[in-house]
Amino acid sequence: MGRALLYYEWHSRWNQLRARLRRLRQPKYLFGAVVGGLYFYWYVFGAFRGRGRAGVTPANADARTLGLGGIAGGACFCWSCCS
Repeated sequence: MGRALLYYEWHSRWNQLRARLRRLRQPKYLFGAVVGGLYFYWYVFGAFRGRGRAGVTPANADARTLGLGGIAGGACFCWSCCS
């Protein structure tokens, strides 16, 4: 029974990913994905380029400074509500 559940879970996730990628053909979803990706990129990697929070450099950056804890928590919440 465990193998059947793993099979179902795998194919459910795979089909969900395929459906989301198919949605990117529509401009509103593509635009949202691009904007969301850029926001995530600038928020996470902006601190390393000096555009993030004041005083943050790669030498003194940690998870709290970069906000990775909040991003990880948000991703976990989103994964649980979207799956």
